[in-house]
Amino acid sequence: MDRSSEARVRHSASLKINHQHQTTKSVFDESDHGYQISTKESDHQGLTPWKAYLHLWSYADNPDIVLRIIGIASALGAGSAYPLMTIIFGDLVNAFNDIAVGIVSPAEFRSVVDNKTLWFVYLFIGKFSVSTV
Repeated sequence: MDRSSEARVRHSASLKINHQHQTTKSVFDESDHGYQISTKESDHQGLTPWKAYLHLWSYADNPDIVLRIIGIASALGAGSAYPLMTIIFGDLVNAFNDIAVGIVSPAEFRSVVDNKTLWFVYLFIGKFSVSTV
């Protein structure tokens, strides 16, 4: 074995030993030369999950912030469709109860069912449009 091979083996062995003694946690710290990985245990103390999440926003530029806001608005729009659907469905069930008891005429019943059906169509078009954003 020549000297360069021995040096490579020693260097490789020292890298493995140093790697085993390092902590597995890492936090990105901003420095003058870009971003460097910090593996010091003191960097992780006092960092709650909420603070760690908010720390991610410090790396966002303007397009990232705009895309996150669009995503939050889309999630709110898609999530609000289910409660609205139960309200519309409840009104539709009330219309069926009213026709069964004889409170409304068949023409009024058809008008209410048509109206609620259109509301379902509008609701699903809206949910589809915000879900595909």
